[in-house]
Amino acid sequence: MRPTLFVDVSKTIQLKKKLLEVYVTQRNKDWMEAQAFMAYAKFRGFQSGFPVAEAFEVAKIAISDGAVKDSRIPKAYQEKI
Repeated sequence: MRPTLFVDVSKTIQLKKKLLEVYVTQRNKDWMEAQAFMAYAKFRGFQSGFPVAEAFEVAKIAISDGAVKDSRIPKAYQEKI
């Protein structure tokens, strides 16, 4: 994947970590193990200049009134820029 959009998740990373423990379907994925998850977030942060980040490959994005609208971006991140 060649990310074209990075989202700063500094404010939500601890919650995301806790949620990984709750969602049983994610437990069997190596990259969802807590240490791997944090390492990946830090790596994406390094790439983007944020402390921690998530990365997305965006083929098409539309911005209206400062709100990001793209069906491939989780709704939690489709907020005012």
